[in-house]
Amino acid sequence: MSKVNFVSEFNMFMRFARDNNLSLRARMLWLALFYVANDRAMYNERMQEYEWPDDFIQVSNNELNLYCCLDKRAIETLRNELKQRGLIDFQPGMKNKRNPAYKLNYLSVNVGYKRVPNDAHLRNQDDVENKNAPNYAPNYAPNYAPN
Repeated sequence: MSKVNFVSEFNMFMRFARDNNLSLRARMLWLALFYVANDRAMYNERMQEYEWPDDFIQVSNNELNLYCCLDKRAIETLRNELKQRGLIDFQPGMKNKRNPAYKLNYLSVNVGYKRVPNDAHLRNQDDVENKNAPNYAPNYAPNYAPN
């Protein structure tokens, strides 16, 4: 099982998709598979964090269709594209015996993963360091405050 930060993984995938001209339909299939992997992540009580599946997970074409609105033929074509780009691996299903199985090749395993303290929302704003963020409104920002 892997430690995957949902937001980091999503952001890294979107950058990859943009930089590599990944088609919209291929993006939709990856997002559907990403959702399924997230849904099947297991909570580790001892570590107090979620562990995502590392191995192949079986997902029916019907289930994928619910998330990405792609038919069986499109799924089979697009999963080849995702595999060629190194984003997933898959094992074809066997009619009436076994669903296809997919393995996501996570982009952010153990990258950007950190635990946020439960009291983060109570902390003083001065404790947050972000010197690049302006603390003023730019001159061109409209001001619709009532007189």
